Amino acid sequence: YADPTGMNVFLEALGAPPGRGLTLAMLVNELEGFRLSYWAVFGWFNVLASSWVYRFFDLVVLLGVVGLPLALIRAIKKPETVSFSSLALMLIWIAVVGLGYVRYNQLIDAATGRLVFPAIACFSILLSWGLTQLPPQRWVGALVGALGVTMFVMAMAVAFWYIAPAYATPLPLAPHELESIPNQLDVRFGDEIKLLGYELEGDVFRPSELVYVTLYWQGLTAMERDYSVSLIVLTPGGDLIGQEDSYPGLGSSPTSAWTPGDVFADRSWVRIRRRADTPTIGWLGVSVYHLPTMERLAPWREGQPVDQIFLEPVEIVSWEPEDHEVSHPTAVNFGNEIDLIGYDIDEARAQPGDTVDVTLYWRAREDMDQDYTVFTHLIDDGGEIWAQMDDQPLRGDYPTSFWDSGQVVRDQYELILPSDIPPGAYQFEVGFYLAPTAERLPVLDDAGHMLDNRVLVGPIEVSE
Repeated sequence: YADPTGMNVFLEALGAPPGRGLTLAMLVNELEGFRLSYWAVFGWFNVLASSWVYRFFDLVVLLGVVGLPLALIRAIKKPETVSFSSLALMLIWIAVVGLGYVRYNQLIDAATGRLVFPAIACFSILLSWGLTQLPPQRWVGALVGALGVTMFVMAMAVAFWYIAPAYATPLPLAPHELESIPNQLDVRFGDEIKLLGYELEGDVFRPSELVYVTLYWQGLTAMERDYSVSLIVLTPGGDLIGQEDSYPGLGSSPTSAWTPGDVFADRSWVRIRRRADTPTIGWLGVSVYHLPTMERLAPWREGQPVDQIFLEPVEIVSWEPEDHEVSHPTAVNFGNEIDLIGYDIDEARAQPGDTVDVTLYWRAREDMDQDYTVFTHLIDDGGEIWAQMDDQPLRGDYPTSFWDSGQVVRDQYELILPSDIPPGAYQFEVGFYLAPTAERLPVLDDAGHMLDNRVLVGPIEVSE
């Protein structure tokens, strides 16, 4: 393949891009997924063990790493007890596998622990060596035995505790359970399947996290086809940031086996894509189709045909609070609900036809029920508007009703200067209003008195 590793042909077969721009920060951020999948992740990365399982292995690793320096010191003092050539060979092999892991992730987004399993024997030997240095020597045998038995029992039991329940065939609901179905719906897919309700686990998620939702299905007629269920997460701007397709019951409850009239709960999931822009909201949608023909069952809601069934929006935020550098700090209070804490303007000088980027930094004073629209107008000294952009924050992807008290939101707007704009000094007027009424949020002073219904930022100079 003209490549010692054959990676070029592998990437070509996958249709993968030549690289994903892996940085050290990205690698560190992906360690959580690496850690989980090294020890206990099953299915298609959707069946996890209980949190205490990972805490147990975290403790084992920590103790092993803590004991390694002590092991090395004792080995130097008594070199006859250690084969340094074997130790060097293990460390070299760990380095080779580690470099391969990093190189692989530079090309493909695959931060999974199984990729370092070729060196798992070396990792285990070193951790065991470190662990046995910590207790008194008379207890080492008991420690090794207890740890080995514990890990063996866990490995045997995991199939029954976690894997089997995840793939168990859903049982039909009893008649008395039908009244307690949450978020009841009147949704039909063709004349064959009905969605009676759903239950969402959580309302705030982060990139790469799983969104679990239980769907309550009812077969309306005997079906010969095995239909697939597609779960998607779609931003208001139309970006697809999550999609998972599967058969009902993760394949254990094919629709061809359904008894008409039976209702069962199907716990499904969809993963938020790792590179989803945050913050945003994502609408959780569901559809039903036949995989061999890709024929989609037409959705109906409350007796009316619709293009797509959406259940409800979820909030998607970053893993860590963003640290914003604001070039022009401000302190403007809009209606005791939102503060403008600063702004950036990319160019202080512009020409007709140029695009000027204005970035506004908002901070929520409280949780809000209303979805406010931001207005950003370029005005001259007489107040005439020469360019404007009105939209909900982040181009509609993150309405104010989803903001949390104290949260800072970076909100960018692009204004195109008209070709006939006269040269001179201009400013931007910005603020909020409710779209149904056009009522603006007032700008208040420290005493709560109204100063205006807008704030001016800038200026910029327009030349010929």
